[in-house]
Amino acid sequence: MKVLLSVALIISVLSVCVFFVGCGDDDDDSEDSPSDDDDADDDADDDELNDDADDDTDDDDDVNDDLDDDLNDDVDDDSAEPTTTTTTISTTSTTTTTVPLVHCYQDADTDTFGEPGFSHEYESETCPSGWVLDNTDCDDANILVHPGAEDDGIPLVDFNCDGVVGDAQSGDADGDGFALLGTSGGIIDCDDFDDTCFPGAAPLDDPVACMRDRDGDDYGDDQAAPPINPGTDCDDNDLLSYPGAPELPDDGIDQNCDDHDLLLGDETGVFVAMTGDDANPGTMAAPKMMINAGMVLATQTGKSVFVAEGDYSENVEVQVSIFGGYESAGWTRDINTYVTTIYGQAGAAVKISAAGSIAVEGFTINGVNGGLPDSGSYGVRNGDGAATLVNNTIDGGAAGSSYGVYNYEGGTVTLVNNIIDGGSGGRKCCGVYNSGSTTILVNNTINGGSGNRSRGVTNSGELAIATVVNNVIDGGSGTYSMGILITASSTTTLSNNDIWGADLYCMIFKSYWPSGGCVVNSIAGVNACGWTGCVEASGNISADPLFVDPVGGDFHLGDSSPCIDAGIDPAAYVDPGLVEFDFDGDARPYGAGWDIGADEWTP
Repeated sequence: MKVLLSVALIISVLSVCVFFVGCGDDDDDSEDSPSDDDDADDDADDDELNDDADDDTDDDDDVNDDLDDDLNDDVDDDSAEPTTTTTTISTTSTTTTTVPLVHCYQDADTDTFGEPGFSHEYESETCPSGWVLDNTDCDDANILVHPGAEDDGIPLVDFNCDGVVGDAQSGDADGDGFALLGTSGGIIDCDDFDDTCFPGAAPLDDPVACMRDRDGDDYGDDQAAPPINPGTDCDDNDLLSYPGAPELPDDGIDQNCDDHDLLLGDETGVFVAMTGDDANPGTMAAPKMMINAGMVLATQTGKSVFVAEGDYSENVEVQVSIFGGYESAGWTRDINTYVTTIYGQAGAAVKISAAGSIAVEGFTINGVNGGLPDSGSYGVRNGDGAATLVNNTIDGGAAGSSYGVYNYEGGTVTLVNNIIDGGSGGRKCCGVYNSGSTTILVNNTINGGSGNRSRGVTNSGELAIATVVNNVIDGGSGTYSMGILITASSTTTLSNNDIWGADLYCMIFKSYWPSGGCVVNSIAGVNACGWTGCVEASGNISADPLFVDPVGGDFHLGDSSPCIDAGIDPAAYVDPGLVEFDFDGDARPYGAGWDIGADEWTP
């Protein structure tokens, strides 16, 4: 009996052992318990790389999105699978043997780098074919994309998985975001030592071809040689020379790339003179009498308008290029001698409504005089076109609000060698107002006017870009005279300007919405470029320009003017041909350097 009881007791003990050994560790790796013996599955859940597998909705790569939808479920399911355990029971001893597990990542493109968002555990010491231990591939559908790969500089593709496209690792010597030919044979930089040459540099010629555009007018150099693709720009060092550009007459420059300068003649223009008749054909011998009559005919025939001296009382709607300063007998030109004046009757004296690029040169333009207190008066108003205004004298007139030049609705205006006054608006006045558009000011003489709130230049609104170089900017004589008014969303470049005023309240004033005030009131602060929207600011001064007789309208620089030789070469900002001469024909530069303002001082 004692023997039988002993045997029974031994069998009972062995049965209990077998029961507990058979259950083993359920390896619930989804729980991060201190006694969890498996780190691999926790890593699959906690690995920060899995966050990278979640593609943004704007991602161009559909592969990872599909993997993320279907494959991460596999990771979660695998984390609950128990480790396989084999147990051998004998009456004398117990032996436990654990088969090793390996955490593998799919290598779909066989580049030996795995997809971090697609992993699996295998009962093996090594990963099977198509799977690897590495999990650093940023695009497992492209064999050319992996850490250490050569970055070709192709847009939107990060070949070496460093998070940067076209970086220094790619061999992008000129820093334009494109590299020389790499392993993919994709879009490449055809000149990696010229940052103006790259695929898409000249989008108005070809949005993807590798071209050179030195002057930034979006047209490619027509003299480029392979491997650079030639474009259609006949002068790639001239910002305002390109196909369809406004052509200036008799200046020896082919601005519109038609292989000809604009020469005066009946083939190229419609002519207007005070002695003419609107029933005439608009020829040099039989001109029209009203500028608008000439403008209608020129728009129909694709010509420019040439206007002889005299006073024209009309609001002119400009749709093609227009040039003043001629005498009507032989049609010779001298802007200062043959003064051609436009007197606005209401609203804008000159309204530019051209869809393309036009030029306005050689006029005296006066906004309406005596407008209603709640009305606006404009010397020149430009909508969404591209206009170049050269060698004009412009006054905003007198109304509730007055503006010398008003640029709005995404238009582009280039102003060179103009004398501009904001007028005498009762509530406010401004020399040049840029509203959500692009305005380039080079070598102008600007006065904010004599209204209550006078401003030399206003740069206002989203997408407003003002490039201001070599200008005299007088804030005007208003109660709150401001050199330049900016807003929170505008961007401004100020180089070598004279910002001053006898009644100047503030050099740079920021609009009050949402907060603002006089943000800079010293020239050192202007040049420090720490104010809102400053792109570049240097070489600016603040001093009386010492004009010969500003009250009498003589804006020539006096012999001791601080503006003499205080400017810079503006070729980087504007067509060099436009600044070869000042407002009365003197060659620039004279002496040691460029002068500030519309006048180049000569003895």
